[in-house]
Parts: sequence; structure tokens; C-alpha cells
Amino acid sequence: GLVGGVKLGRSAAALPLRVEVEPLALPDGFIHTLNQHLLLLYTGKTRLARNLLQDVVRSWYSRLPSMVENTEGLVSNAQDCAQACREGSLERLGACLDRYWQQKRAMVRGCEPAAVRAMMAALRPLTLGQTLAGAGGGGFLCLLTREPRQQDRVQAVLSATQGLGDFSVHTVEVDTQGISVRHSSSSSD
Repeated sequence: GLVGGVKLGRSAAALPLRVEVEPLALPDGFIHTLNQHLLLLYTGKTRLARNLLQDVVRSWYSRLPSMVENTEGLVSNAQDCAQACREGSLERLGACLDRYWQQKRAMVRGCEPAAVRAMMAALRPLTLGQTLAGAGGGGFLCLLTREPRQQDRVQAVLSATQGLGDFSVHTVEVDTQGISVRHSSSSSD
């Protein structure tokens, strides 16, 4: 990310949009533990995010009460997620990931491909929480596993699940540095 580490971003409902970033104070060793429990799964199943986002924007502008309530829930869940991280609680963080996925699904009904639904169900016993990344179109699934270093086990479970097609499982790490830009000037003679 632009800012390294685990953080909470907030913005006022005003233009120009300004995002305030709050780095979170974490217990010693939590990032190491988190890194051992995080996996990213390429599902091989995608939908165009543009279509999903158009549906979300239409619902938002119509000010549907369910959409407004869900958006407020997203803010509350982000705060709960930050608190789970401050406490070093993988279980609470996993519950937040699951809640986040339910909130995304409420934004756009039917956004998850059937194969992704099957993947998530097959992996449920291994995970504390899971959510599709981005707009929820199905490309990447983020997993928080119950046990550390579960890449091989996740691979085995999905390989034994019928009808999934191509997928790949990847380890990930929290970027603690953030983006770095270096400018070098060239001199002309």
C-alpha cells in the first residue's frame, strides 16, 4: 500500500476527498503471526468489476435504506477490524473478514460466482475468515487460516473439490514499509 503497516483510513463526506490514515499500534509479533495465517487464492473466476460498481452506484444514488444501512455497517466493521488488530485477535479479525464479505454481497446481489461459493464452503473448516478482494467479482480470495502456514492444506482441499477449474494459492505478507519513490535527476552537458 501507499502507507506501510496495518492502518485505518477515514474520510469525511466532503470534496475534495481527503483520506486520514491512522497507523495501528499492534502487539509485539502480531504482524509475523498475521503473515503466517494470511493466504491469497486466485480463483480463476472473475466478473467485470465495472458492472458490479455500476450497480452499487445506482443503489447508492437512489439512497435505498438497505444500502445506507450497509454502508454504515462497513464503517463500523472497519473499526471493529482495527480493534481486533490492536488486540492481536485473529479470531475477531476473521469474524470481521466474514462480516465484510456479507456486507459486500449485500451491496451487489449475486456477485459471487458459483465456483467461488464452492471454494469458500470447502475452505470454511480451515479458516477464521474469508472475503473476495476488490469489488467482489471473484478474482482473488483472501483467507485468514485457523492454523499457520496452510498453503499446502488449502491446495489439497481445493484439488479434491470438483468443478473448480484453475486456481492458485499464494502466501502474502503485510507491507510494513509502504511505497517509496526515488527521484534522480540527470545532468545534461
